[in-house]
Amino acid sequence: VERLYPWVAGARMSMDEPVKGYGPNTFYYYYKPYGVPSFETYVSRNFEKSTTHNYFLYMLVEQGWPAMILYGIMVTAVIAQAQRTYHRFKDRFYKWVTLGVVMMFSAGFINNFFSELIETHKVGFLFYISIGLLVVLTAKSKRLEKEDAEKNAAIA
Repeated sequence: VERLYPWVAGARMSMDEPVKGYGPNTFYYYYKPYGVPSFETYVSRNFEKSTTHNYFLYMLVEQGWPAMILYGIMVTAVIAQAQRTYHRFKDRFYKWVTLGVVMMFSAGFINNFFSELIETHKVGFLFYISIGLLVVLTAKSKRLEKEDAEKNAAIA
């Protein structure tokens, strides 16, 4: 129940500033009037100055819909690229590595529904390193595909 309090406040805040948001690290300073008292618990006093416990709401509150749309495009592009890379590989090992990388990325994405830890070095590192690893795997898959094409051309 405690997470509902900042989630509802964040959703209500995002309606007041949908385009530009409230700015970086401002949730704590503006959310109290947007909270619904029926969801309030003893933790709601928020002495540790926590935020929304949901990265998507956090992004909407601080940066608005343009940031959310860009994030959605990034996530879609990463998953689409992972799928293309997976199918480009013929070697089973690289297929499994690509699958592992996209699973690491997806775990970070799912984690963001219950935290905003993507902005910390402990969790954000895994999320963003998976994108970097996918870039490396994509380059490798293209190079192997080109080598296979050259071999087939030399044989023919």
